[in-house]
This record gives sequence, C-alpha cells and structure tokens, in this order.
Amino acid sequence: RAACRGIAESSFFTALTFALTVYALVGSDVRLIFFDKSSDHAFDMVVVFCITVFVVDILVSCLGKEDYFLGFFFTLDVVSTFTMALDMSWVDDASLSQLAGNSSG
Repeated sequence: RAACRGIAESSFFTALTFALTVYALVGSDVRLIFFDKSSDHAFDMVVVFCITVFVVDILVSCLGKEDYFLGFFFTLDVVSTFTMALDMSWVDDASLSQLAGNSSG
C-alpha cells in the first residue's frame, strides 16, 4: 500500500500523467489537422500507451490513496480513460462511416 502511494505521488509519475493528459486533450486534433492517414497507427499506439498508464494510475491510486476508490476523481478517471478509446483512428473511421451510411439512406 505504501509503495502504491509512493508511485501515485512521485514527481515522475505525476509529470508523466500530466503530459499524457495534455496529449489526450489535443492529440486527436493534432493528428487530424497536421498528419495524413499513414501516421494513424503511430498515434493509435500513443493512445494505447496513454490508456495503459491511466489504468495503472487508477489501480495505484485505488491501492495507495485513501478515499479515492468510488470517489469523484475515481469516476472521472475511469470515464475519461475509457473514452480515450474513441481517439483510436479505427473507432473514428467506423463512426464516420456509420454517420455517412445513415445520412445517405
């Protein structure tokens, strides 16, 4: 439990999750504006890395922080982590093709 608290409160882990949070907020937009379709796989790998780190953060926080589990920040972290899957290019492509299919019918 103390080890999990140490990880959750470490400067390195906090800086890493901060940087990945900034990426989570703007990464998909940067991909769409500045990059072509051939770079989607690289961006998808970064999203998978973000999701992995955020899941580890949730687990470490559940074990190392009092009052985290089922609290406000737990709920916020879980919802935001799972919605990152929507930033995957194949999910984005599927939703766009679904919308295009619905609007043409």
